[in-house]
Amino acid sequence: MSKVERRRAFAKIRNCGILKKNSKRDDDYELIHKSQETASVVHCSVCKGSYSSKYFYRHKRSCTRVAIALKAALVATNEGEAFVKILNRFQDNEVGKMCREDEAIKLLGRHLLQKDRAKVDKTDEVAKSVMSDMRIIARLYGHLKLCLPDNCRTSDASDLLKRENWKYLVIAIDHMTFKNDSQTELKYGLKTAVYYLLIKLADVIIGEKLSAKGQEEEVVEVNLFLKLLKHHQNSFFGDAKYQINKARQEQLRLPARMPLDADMQKLRSYTVDKLSTLSDENLTQSEFVELRNLTCSRITLFNARRGGEVSRMKVGQWTKRNQWIDPTQIEKISEKEKSFFQKMELMYGTGKGNKLVSTLVPKDSIKAMDILTNCDVRIRAGVLIDNHFIFPTLNSHLHVQGWSVTHTVCQQAGLDATLINATTQRGRISTMYAAQDVAPNERALFYTHMGHTAEINEGTYQRPAAIQAVTRVGSYLQEVDKRHVDDNIEERRSEEGSSGLGSMQEESQGGARCSTEITDTPQPKAKAVVQKFMKENGWANMPYEKIRTKIMNEQRAQQAKMRKQLRFV
Repeated sequence: MSKVERRRAFAKIRNCGILKKNSKRDDDYELIHKSQETASVVHCSVCKGSYSSKYFYRHKRSCTRVAIALKAALVATNEGEAFVKILNRFQDNEVGKMCREDEAIKLLGRHLLQKDRAKVDKTDEVAKSVMSDMRIIARLYGHLKLCLPDNCRTSDASDLLKRENWKYLVIAIDHMTFKNDSQTELKYGLKTAVYYLLIKLADVIIGEKLSAKGQEEEVVEVNLFLKLLKHHQNSFFGDAKYQINKARQEQLRLPARMPLDADMQKLRSYTVDKLSTLSDENLTQSEFVELRNLTCSRITLFNARRGGEVSRMKVGQWTKRNQWIDPTQIEKISEKEKSFFQKMELMYGTGKGNKLVSTLVPKDSIKAMDILTNCDVRIRAGVLIDNHFIFPTLNSHLHVQGWSVTHTVCQQAGLDATLINATTQRGRISTMYAAQDVAPNERALFYTHMGHTAEINEGTYQRPAAIQAVTRVGSYLQEVDKRHVDDNIEERRSEEGSSGLGSMQEESQGGARCSTEITDTPQPKAKAVVQKFMKENGWANMPYEKIRTKIMNEQRAQQAKMRKQLRFV
């Protein structure tokens, strides 16, 4: 054995010994780091060596780029690689330790990860979602242990599902979901998440118990807790649901939260100008990052797409984009419509709810997309070969976050980044399109592109038509209100002149007599005849329009009666 081989063999034995000692240590034991002792020690997922977390990046360069700094307790675990990465990302605090060690919480995390495993293009989003749910349950369990009596024994997070702990669970949820124990400012989003996570946890526990014999009683107990939880859904969790709906309708849809047209034009000009200067394939790493951010932001806002839909698109969706266009169908459209195929390119990808949604690339971004998908350019910029996202993060298998790149570009353009994002742009486009007078089939195409329905467009994204409410609805209501006032005035006038009117029967008979006179009189003299008739019968105080209406009604009645008689002749 050569000297180099002996050194590697001894290093392997030493690493295994340190790992074995660190993984079985007590809480009061200080981690061993080679020949030193340090408080922040991690182990390489590839060579199992122990290194300081502060300088692990140096070892990663010499070992392999895919090496991960794992905590000692996770290196020799039997968990799957994806779940180990999730457990390793939790911080070294009470909540993070509970997420890594509590069996019920880990069972929930494994179930959530397995459920979303098919979303291969959403690996990072799924991991963050699983970690968030595990943290919420861990925090809730920590609050419950503080509320339980000292003589109450606890085992794991499944104690949340015991009916005898319900009154303590209610107190724990209040402590967790109210800001600063004020009992006035409610974290209604967190409280709603707690309700649904308790249901998920109960469902996972039931599935685990059913897979083993002799645990039917525990399954019955969890089912009874679920019944108790749903019984208190409206009484205890109803305030959170009400506040969420209220905030969605009153705050998120305010016109003040919609980006201004001038700001959007300024952002477009800045982005297009920058893209034109970065059209060379010989880009430095920083220029590649800038081009990536500008292109992702431009396409996201142009299409009014959700933040993650464009950022997770892959290289193959761009290189094979022409497969969605049928050349024979293009020949059948007009020349004006054909010109649009020279101004933009079309891609398809998955949207929310696994729907197929279209993504249009404007002409100013086509060159940038070709550069970002060029294999040589990506390697020089530091993109991993097996990272197939169009908008990748460097030295990683992940993609950028749509919200983050849009925020960065807005700041570089000198704009208020809090008002310009994917959600506010979707609201802006939805509101502007709703004001257009287009055919129903064209509206259906727009909703398909947006990836939602007409109800979602109107109830979630579209801003209320406040101007139309005042100019159209308001004018009509004002007219009705004024008409009601005029009717009251006429009614008072009729009561004042009722002494000379006689009974309603006489008025009707008078209307019949006057209608006969008018019928025999030329039309220009009709008004004079009516006024003369009103004066002779003591109806001078009555409005002329009212008497004329009664006369016309009497004439129509006589004509209808005559037509009816003629049918039987």
